[in-house]
Amino acid sequence: MYDSFKVAEAIKATARERGVLLRCMLGDLNMGINTLSQMSKGQIIGYDNLARIADYLNVSIDYLLGRSKAVQMGDTQLKFALFGDVDVDDEVLDEVKRMARIHKQMKDEKKREQGSK
Repeated sequence: MYDSFKVAEAIKATARERGVLLRCMLGDLNMGINTLSQMSKGQIIGYDNLARIADYLNVSIDYLLGRSKAVQMGDTQLKFALFGDVDVDDEVLDEVKRMARIHKQMKDEKKREQGSK
Protein backbone atom coordinates (compact mmCIF):
# COMPACT_ATOMS: atom_id res chain seq x y z
CA MET A 1 0.00 0.00 0.00
CA TYR A 2 1.13 3.57 -0.59
CA ASP A 3 0.34 6.95 0.89
CA SER A 4 -1.90 8.53 -1.75
CA PHE A 5 -1.30 12.04 -0.33
CA LYS A 6 2.48 11.70 -0.78
CA VAL A 7 2.02 10.30 -4.29
CA ALA A 8 -0.27 13.20 -5.22
CA GLU A 9 2.33 15.64 -3.92
CA ALA A 10 5.06 13.87 -5.90
CA ILE A 11 2.95 14.08 -9.06
CA LYS A 12 2.31 17.79 -8.51
CA ALA A 13 5.98 18.53 -7.81
CA THR A 14 7.20 16.53 -10.81
CA ALA A 15 4.68 18.20 -13.12
CA ARG A 16 5.73 21.62 -11.81
CA GLU A 17 9.43 20.84 -12.39
CA ARG A 18 8.67 19.78 -15.95
CA GLY A 19 6.37 22.70 -16.70
CA VAL A 20 3.36 20.42 -17.12
CA LEU A 21 -0.02 21.87 -16.26
CA LEU A 22 -1.96 19.37 -14.16
CA ARG A 23 -5.27 20.06 -15.86
CA CYS A 24 -3.67 19.49 -19.27
CA MET A 25 -1.99 16.26 -18.15
CA LEU A 26 -5.19 14.91 -16.60
CA GLY A 27 -7.16 15.93 -19.68
CA ASP A 28 -4.65 14.28 -22.01
CA LEU A 29 -4.92 11.12 -19.91
CA ASN A 30 -8.74 11.27 -19.84
CA MET A 31 -8.70 11.47 -16.05
CA GLY A 32 -10.96 13.62 -13.95
CA ILE A 33 -9.72 17.07 -13.01
CA ASN A 34 -10.23 16.19 -9.31
CA THR A 35 -8.07 13.05 -9.43
CA LEU A 36 -5.17 14.57 -7.47
CA SER A 37 -7.48 16.32 -5.03
CA GLN A 38 -9.15 13.00 -4.30
CA MET A 39 -5.76 11.34 -3.88
CA SER A 40 -4.77 14.06 -1.41
CA LYS A 41 -7.82 13.08 0.61
CA GLY A 42 -6.81 9.42 0.72
CA GLN A 43 -8.41 7.92 -2.38
CA ILE A 44 -6.17 5.37 -4.07
CA ILE A 45 -5.99 5.27 -7.85
CA GLY A 46 -5.40 2.11 -9.83
CA TYR A 47 -1.94 1.03 -10.85
CA ASP A 48 -2.84 1.51 -14.52
CA ASN A 49 -3.66 5.18 -13.98
CA LEU A 50 -0.56 5.65 -11.86
CA ALA A 51 1.50 4.07 -14.65
CA ARG A 52 -0.08 6.40 -17.23
CA ILE A 53 0.78 9.44 -15.11
CA ALA A 54 4.35 8.18 -14.60
CA ASP A 55 4.73 7.62 -18.34
CA TYR A 56 3.35 11.08 -19.09
CA LEU A 57 5.84 12.67 -16.70
CA ASN A 58 8.59 10.31 -17.87
CA VAL A 59 9.38 8.99 -14.41
CA SER A 60 9.03 5.55 -12.90
CA ILE A 61 6.14 4.49 -10.73
CA ASP A 62 8.73 3.86 -8.01
CA TYR A 63 9.77 7.51 -8.25
CA LEU A 64 6.19 8.67 -7.69
CA LEU A 65 5.82 6.21 -4.81
CA GLY A 66 8.99 7.60 -3.21
CA ARG A 67 10.88 4.32 -3.54
CA SER A 68 13.42 5.67 -6.03
CA LYS A 69 15.19 8.99 -6.35
CA ALA A 70 16.18 8.39 -9.97
CA VAL A 71 14.42 10.71 -12.38
CA GLN A 72 14.36 9.90 -16.05
CA MET A 73 14.43 12.50 -18.76
CA GLY A 74 13.30 11.26 -22.10
CA ASP A 75 14.16 12.62 -25.49
CA THR A 76 10.96 14.66 -25.66
CA GLN A 77 11.75 16.51 -22.44
CA LEU A 78 15.38 16.91 -23.47
CA LYS A 79 14.37 18.39 -26.83
CA PHE A 80 12.10 20.85 -25.08
CA ALA A 81 14.76 21.74 -22.50
CA LEU A 82 17.42 22.32 -25.16
CA PHE A 83 15.41 23.83 -28.00
CA GLY A 84 12.17 25.04 -26.43
CA ASP A 85 10.31 22.80 -28.86
CA VAL A 86 9.76 19.08 -29.31
CA ASP A 87 9.67 19.24 -33.11
CA VAL A 88 13.39 18.57 -33.51
CA ASP A 89 14.90 15.83 -35.67
CA ASP A 90 16.29 12.87 -33.74
CA GLU A 91 19.54 13.23 -35.69
CA VAL A 92 19.99 16.76 -34.31
CA LEU A 93 19.39 15.53 -30.78
CA ASP A 94 21.82 12.65 -31.27
CA GLU A 95 24.49 15.10 -32.47
CA VAL A 96 23.95 17.32 -29.41
CA LYS A 97 24.28 14.25 -27.14
CA ARG A 98 27.49 13.25 -28.95
CA MET A 99 28.91 16.76 -28.54
CA ALA A 100 27.98 16.74 -24.84
CA ARG A 101 29.83 13.44 -24.35
CA ILE A 102 32.92 14.85 -26.10
CA HIS A 103 32.77 17.98 -23.94
CA LYS A 104 32.52 15.86 -20.78
CA GLN A 105 35.46 13.72 -21.86
CA MET A 106 37.57 16.82 -22.51
CA LYS A 107 36.58 18.31 -19.15
CA ASP A 108 37.40 15.05 -17.32
CA GLU A 109 40.75 14.83 -19.12
CA LYS A 110 41.59 18.40 -18.13
CA LYS A 111 40.77 17.62 -14.49
CA ARG A 112 43.00 14.55 -14.58
CA GLU A 113 45.86 16.61 -16.05
CA GLN A 114 45.48 19.28 -13.39
CA GLY A 115 45.33 16.64 -10.67
CA SER A 116 48.56 15.01 -11.79
CA LYS A 117 50.57 18.26 -11.56
